[in-house]
Amino acid sequence: MRENSDPSNHRNNVAGVTRLLLCAMLVVLGLPLASNAQDTGYIGGTVTDKSGAAVAGAQVVVTSVGGNLTRTTATNTDGAYVLAALPGGAYNLSITAKGFQKYTALKVVLEVAEKARIDVQLTVGSVNQEITVTGESVAQVETQS
Repeated sequence: MRENSDPSNHRNNVAGVTRLLLCAMLVVLGLPLASNAQDTGYIGGTVTDKSGAAVAGAQVVVTSVGGNLTRTTATNTDGAYVLAALPGGAYNLSITAKGFQKYTALKVVLEVAEKARIDVQLTVGSVNQEITVTGESVAQVETQS
């Protein structure tokens, strides 16, 4: 009987086991990310003024109706916003910008994994003036699931 004491075979075996463990670890770590991606959606859209010009820097806040989840973002230079990783449920959406009335949409329903687009046109006025829309009246454009 001959013993396999060749150092290069030992190194190859160790390298193979290391690669196998690394691949297994990547699969285990990637599974939660894949499962989360399937059960959350987002609310996004564009904020403009009455003339159609983008409103940059508007504060966009979405709060679950139950109050246990709040996400905040600001519109970019194109007036676009995205609030991602939202589980299905009902949300209140509010948008404020200096020189404009506050916009509020109540009970916006987001289905599981839905991509809802809510474009908002702000009205010139002070922030203490408010426009409120209920979930049935919110114009959702290009919703996908």
